[in-house]
Amino acid sequence: MFELNKSSVTTIRQWEEAGAALTLALSKYLDLCVSLGPNSQKDGTPPKVLATQIDSALDTFHTELEQRVAQSRSILARTRNQVLSISPISCFSNEILSEIFTYVIYDPIDPSNPVPMESSLMKIYKSLHCLLGVCSIWRNVILARGSFWSMIPIIELSSSSISLRSQGRPCSTGLSLERSGTTDLHLAAIFGKISKCDDIDLTKYLSRLRSINIIARSTFVIGRLLNQILKPGSPLHVSELSLCFESKVFSDHIPPQRPCLSHLEPWTNFEDLLGSLSVLRLSDIMLDWSRITFSHRLVQLELQNTNLGSDSNLISLLTSLSSATELRTLELISVTTYPNPDTQITTTKPIISLPNLQTMVARNLYFNTLAILLSSITSRSHRLVLHLTGRTFEITPLSDENPEEVATERAVDIFRQVTVDTLLLEAFEDEGPWLSAMDIWNFLHAMPDVKTLRMHDWDFYPEFCRMIQRPDVSSESKFPQFKYIYLSLVSIRDEEAFKNMVASYFESLERIELAGSLITGPEGAELSGYLEGGEPLVTWFRENAPNFVLNSNYGVPPEFRDPVWQLW
Repeated sequence: MFELNKSSVTTIRQWEEAGAALTLALSKYLDLCVSLGPNSQKDGTPPKVLATQIDSALDTFHTELEQRVAQSRSILARTRNQVLSISPISCFSNEILSEIFTYVIYDPIDPSNPVPMESSLMKIYKSLHCLLGVCSIWRNVILARGSFWSMIPIIELSSSSISLRSQGRPCSTGLSLERSGTTDLHLAAIFGKISKCDDIDLTKYLSRLRSINIIARSTFVIGRLLNQILKPGSPLHVSELSLCFESKVFSDHIPPQRPCLSHLEPWTNFEDLLGSLSVLRLSDIMLDWSRITFSHRLVQLELQNTNLGSDSNLISLLTSLSSATELRTLELISVTTYPNPDTQITTTKPIISLPNLQTMVARNLYFNTLAILLSSITSRSHRLVLHLTGRTFEITPLSDENPEEVATERAVDIFRQVTVDTLLLEAFEDEGPWLSAMDIWNFLHAMPDVKTLRMHDWDFYPEFCRMIQRPDVSSESKFPQFKYIYLSLVSIRDEEAFKNMVASYFESLERIELAGSLITGPEGAELSGYLEGGEPLVTWFRENAPNFVLNSNYGVPPEFRDPVWQLW
């Protein structure tokens, strides 16, 4: 039933033979103990001598014997429990166990479920401590692998919503550094408006630092920690920098009142650090882009929730990217710029070629910002994701002025110059519909290459459906042939018009997902009911539409949620 190798058989046989020999020896010893008294009398042994010998045996030999028997019993019981209770996974080599533990500790990134940085840190350290407590074998593997401790947390618990604690104390930055061995390090810091980061000494670890991620409620705190790292002569090899100013209120003051981060301290190698990065992520961080030159190492740049200042600052940023010839991903999300207040200054847009750019995302940008971005980058081989909101038809207002409205034709002219792969249209409830039926018809005519359409929170009345519906004319080439359509939280007012709209794309359509409600009844007394699966409209989609999916209405798709600051 069980197959044992030769060495296992030899070990067990030796243990059994030793046990049998011990049993015989103890049996003989017991017989001698029984006959010791009578035989000693026959031999004429003085009673005091015999008593002394027995006392000596009880104090030494028997004590040793009892200890050894108890010890062997304990060892055998522990061995038995280990071989029976521990999962077969413990039979794996340390290398295989380490690989398995890596997947447990570091979950793969799920784009559909962005996880905040603090939650990711909590999960990592909870997983580590759970694995440490399983058994000594697992504990030894965890402690021996420095990469499991390469994420170095610096957390001010008084200003963070999470609680990483050990016996009532915050998780130890020093303990993680100690256990990390010689592996590369990744710094993850969470601060409030104040911090004691001056007490942190990372000097002897700087050469191993590969990434820095800081989120704080004060740019001054961010600057202080960076100042600890960016010391003159520091042997830095950082390739990824992520900085997030976590403000409760987005600063749209014109011009921005927030201090420029690169001016907080007279750093001599701050610009050098930025110039050596491969990944740079910034949220609500002000930099002097005219002082920055990126190298060919930069492959990803992400800016979100950031007030850059005047349009000329955006131009400085784009100009600095001209040397980033290996850039693959460029994302601008809710980035604000405003026209130069001096009307005598002519904004000269740069002409930039990014030959290796693969993906560019432009989300929730005012028209003036969007126009500069799209018209400056001349390379067209990348996948362009346009996420349009009501800002598309507005120019950033100065101070407390109302936004200047932009005619549809101006936006359409910009869109004709680019190749759009994915179009996202978002209707904010508090703004009302910012896109008319004719507007969307003009948009789609200007973007014939769009493959994916995502729309959230739109009212599909009959005329709106007809303007999105693809023309019947076979020679009509200046209109998209959607492969993927994703409609969420939509209101459908005319089933036939809605079905005709979707059916016009059946020839090219590969997938459609829908979540929304049917609006019935006369105007002013409409009744709304979420689509749940039993409606004739849903039945029609299941029978006719390719790869149709009915989604829940109780959730916002990740593409339309507010950006989440993540660990990775």
